[in-house]
Amino acid sequence: LIDAHPGGVFVTNNVGKLPLHLACANTNVTVKMVKALLHVHSVHRRRPTKVDDEGNSPLHTAIKSSASHEIIATFTHESYSFNSARLFLQRDANDMAPLHIALSIPGACPKVVTTIIESAPSAASMPFPNESMPVHVATERENFDDVVRALLIADIPIKVGFHRDVTMANIERKHSHSWWYVLVENDERYLDVVEAILSEMATLPQVIALARVIGPDKSTRIIEAVSAKYFAMFSRLLRFYSRYELLATADSDTNDDFQTFHALE
Repeated sequence: LIDAHPGGVFVTNNVGKLPLHLACANTNVTVKMVKALLHVHSVHRRRPTKVDDEGNSPLHTAIKSSASHEIIATFTHESYSFNSARLFLQRDANDMAPLHIALSIPGACPKVVTTIIESAPSAASMPFPNESMPVHVATERENFDDVVRALLIADIPIKVGFHRDVTMANIERKHSHSWWYVLVENDERYLDVVEAILSEMATLPQVIALARVIGPDKSTRIIEAVSAKYFAMFSRLLRFYSRYELLATADSDTNDDFQTFHALE
C-alpha cells in the first residue's frame, strides 16, 4: 500500500491522526512497519511532528501507548532528512515533552526513558510544566539508576574527555544543576553511579572542575556542600601514582600552556 500510494501516509482520519499515529498506538506494531512510515516522511521531507486532535504527535502517541524502546528508537536515525532530535523536544497539549511523558507513566520502562535522553540530551534540561526537573522525578523512581546516569551525563556541567581547545577557563557548559541535586540534595544512593561516570569519562582536571562548579545559590561549590562519602569519592578520583592527591578545594593556576594544581603527598 505504501509503495502504491505513498501520499496516503500524510492523510489524516476524522480525529486528525496520521497512519503513523495509528501505528504507534498499536501495541502489536513492528519496528519494520514504523520504519517504513518514517522512511516515507523522510523521502518527502515531511517531519512527523503533526499533532492529532488531542495535541499528540506520533512520538507522543507511541510513548503514551507504552511502546517498546525499539519503537521509540526508530524515530531517530542519521539517514532521515529531518532533524530527529526535534521530535524529542516537541511538547504535547499539556506542555509535556516526550521525556516528561515517559517519566510520568506508572511502571515506565527505563530503556524507553534512556533512549529518549540519548536521542535528545538537551531534554534533560527541560523543566516539567510544574518547574520540576527530569532528574527530580527520576530519583523518586525505583530501579532507575540507568536513567539517572543518562540524565547526569546529558546535564554534566563540564566538558569531559580530551579536547585540545578546552581549558579550565572554558570548561564549564550550560546545565540545570542536576549534579548538585544528586550529590548535595539527595543521600548517597547514587554514589556508585556518579563515581562510575567520572572515572570513565573525566580527566583529573575535569573532576576538579566539576567539584568546583557553583550551585544554584550562586555562591557554594559542589565540593563545599557534599557529604563525607562524596568528598571521599572525589579524593579517590584525584589520586595518581599511588602517592599524590590533587585538591579539589583549591583553584588551579594557568600560565601559558601549563596548569598547576595543588596536591597532597
